[in-house]
Amino acid sequence: TEERAQLLQELSAAVAEAATSRANAADAALAAAATAEKEGRSLLRERDHDARDLRARLEVMEAAKAEAEMVKESAVKEAEDCRAEAAWCREQAAASREAEQAASMAKEEMEDA
Repeated sequence: TEERAQLLQELSAAVAEAATSRANAADAALAAAATAEKEGRSLLRERDHDARDLRARLEVMEAAKAEAEMVKESAVKEAEDCRAEAAWCREQAAASREAEQAASMAKEEMEDA
């Protein structure tokens, strides 16, 4: 019976050692899971920050695009106004030449008369 007690004691020690080993492995797994969770949260924060940054950049680009469109519309309007003014100037120059020719012809007629 003493041998039996010794065997039971050794068996108990082996079971306790195995249980301790499993507990240590579980602790290590929990620590790894906690580290992975922290890293995951960190990555999510980074992605959230990147997404906010990208949204802000997009808003700036959209505002710049809208401003560029307004500048383009203004430039087109100004170009149209310039073309209209140039046409008016050509008309005035043509009328001025016609008036000069008429004056020159009238002068010649007066000199001939």
